[in-house]
Amino acid sequence: MPKIRQTLSRQRKHQLIKKELAAYELSINESKKTDNEFSLSISQSAPIVENVHIQDNFNNGFDRVTFSPPHAPSPPITGSLQLEEHFRIDEHNTTFLEGGGFSKAEASLAGELRVWISDQNISKQSVNSLLKILRKHGHSDELPQDYRALLQTPRCTSDKIDTTNGGYYVHFGLAETLKRELKKASDTFPKKIDMYINCDGLSVASSSRSEMWPILVSICFNGKRAGPAAVGIHWGTSKPTSPHKYLEKFISELKTVLNNGLHSNGSVCNVNLKAVVCDTLGRSFVTCTKGHSAYFGCTKCTEKGEWCVNHVVLPNLNAPLRSDESFRMKLQPEHHSDVSPLEALPINMVTQNALDYMHLVCLGVMKRMVEEWMDRTNGVRLNSTSKKLIEQRILQLRSCIPSEFSRKPRPLAYFRIYKATEFRLFLLYTGPVILKGILDDNLYKNFLTLSIAIRILCEPELCIALNDYANSLLHTFVENYIVLYGLKSMTFNIHNLIHIADDVKNMGCLDSFSCFCFENFLKTLKAKIKTAANPLHQVVNRLYEEFSLPPQTAEYKCFPIVHRTNQDQIKKIDFEAFSITAKSPDRCFMSANNDIMLSERVYELNGEIFIDGKMITVNEPLFKEPCISSTFHVYLNQISTAVNFEKLPLTSVKKKCLELPHSTDDFFVSVPLIHH
Repeated sequence: MPKIRQTLSRQRKHQLIKKELAAYELSINESKKTDNEFSLSISQSAPIVENVHIQDNFNNGFDRVTFSPPHAPSPPITGSLQLEEHFRIDEHNTTFLEGGGFSKAEASLAGELRVWISDQNISKQSVNSLLKILRKHGHSDELPQDYRALLQTPRCTSDKIDTTNGGYYVHFGLAETLKRELKKASDTFPKKIDMYINCDGLSVASSSRSEMWPILVSICFNGKRAGPAAVGIHWGTSKPTSPHKYLEKFISELKTVLNNGLHSNGSVCNVNLKAVVCDTLGRSFVTCTKGHSAYFGCTKCTEKGEWCVNHVVLPNLNAPLRSDESFRMKLQPEHHSDVSPLEALPINMVTQNALDYMHLVCLGVMKRMVEEWMDRTNGVRLNSTSKKLIEQRILQLRSCIPSEFSRKPRPLAYFRIYKATEFRLFLLYTGPVILKGILDDNLYKNFLTLSIAIRILCEPELCIALNDYANSLLHTFVENYIVLYGLKSMTFNIHNLIHIADDVKNMGCLDSFSCFCFENFLKTLKAKIKTAANPLHQVVNRLYEEFSLPPQTAEYKCFPIVHRTNQDQIKKIDFEAFSITAKSPDRCFMSANNDIMLSERVYELNGEIFIDGKMITVNEPLFKEPCISSTFHVYLNQISTAVNFEKLPLTSVKKKCLELPHSTDDFFVSVPLIHH
């Protein structure tokens, strides 16, 4: 033996195990041809790994190989002894091998447990404890002893991971990923799908430089959205050193899919690459262009920045626009750092590299504006009295935020740790109410200009019809922003507001190509990491466990969905995009006639569901500049003028509204819900 077993690398140990597995299987198959009973003697000179145990490393989250002392005698192998038993795996286990699966019925307790464990992200220690209890109480024939056998965890993760590009990379395959997501979303194979690509960094732990860079895809077809899902994941102490190596396998498969489509049971699905949706850093990396702090950093126009107070500003709003031809010909070489790997694809390198409003508007522009009001030493900073009044109004609104919002509003003093959804809530819904009468009139009007423009671009019904108007509002906002906040505030994000309406023209409303869904997926991806050691191995194991789950039929929901109490009373009605109840904050809605309603009772009569409540008869616009708020059904409503109505059918419910309190007790502000 040239090396002591204990000194071998983990990869080499796994290679030896696979080699011996193949040798055992070959010997067993040959002996079965001549006799059902066989015996096998192990030659001392044969390079056999005598006592190998596959055991779980609970600290590192991957399979570890340990070896008994070299002098330990090897166990005898009899005809009834199976290969799994030789490796000390329980006789009831059905281990995961490539192409294999559970021998038990997937619809059994084991199958349902696998789905539940995957959905709830249960830790492996908890799974083993649960299995021990269930086996103790009569399920030993159905369930294995170890979580790896139950979840079909890959025996060896390292052979799926390549060392490349300054880190480690695993590739799951584009076609397989798309088919898997289509099966989850639909029972039928569609004829055409639109695909969105995202590349972004994910910090693994706050105490280390370890980070992942997943390649994510999301698809849209027949009004449905599926994904996101990971096609490949890079892990290292920094982002990949080369975008070409990082995207090499993905680009190769994507070209095949775009040319030939997806094939399934004789059906063909055409794939259309709709957009590449990344934040500024990710977009700069995959397109091989200069970043947001560069003089020629704008991805949409040829504006050259200026140096102002230790950073670059982009004040010119009328610079020539870039085109796909000018991008590929590198007519402005200062904008490029290399040839982008995406140029090998049949896409428009300018219009199909979208500006993401989650990072651009919510985490960019809105955060910068709030910082100007709260912390900056300039002429727009609020005094302590105004800050306290804003905080009081925010706390008053907390109980009025409906169930569609996952986060309640926090005081603006916490703006530095706000999430994008909190800035979106403030910009589109609560900000116009909270800031009215507190912010300076010019600052408030400037804020409303941005709020209205983004509201238009988020509305599927208005984003195209009023696109030019929204574009003019954004230009007005940027022009006034320079005057109000100074030239030093004309950063990359503020400048790019003048281009975002053009992306909406090409790709639809802002929510259809935002990073919100991708960021949510990154959260679930990070939740699969239980320890800091070998995070990629942990993620790969968890994903392959999900891949091995039994196929689940797409869940179709027929809206509206009625929820009842134990006394058979209706407590909630779920529509496709919102829910209505008879209690605040989920009772306000807009009828088909655009009347503001407050539901007080939901009931069923003769098999049909009706709503009783109040209809507001007197309302007025909340603001009149830069446009009348009633154009977008934002009203200041007087409660005392409400009249009772009876038996309003569910078909009359058009939109849900936020019911926000006003400084005057007899009034409230209604703001229609526009995002899902």
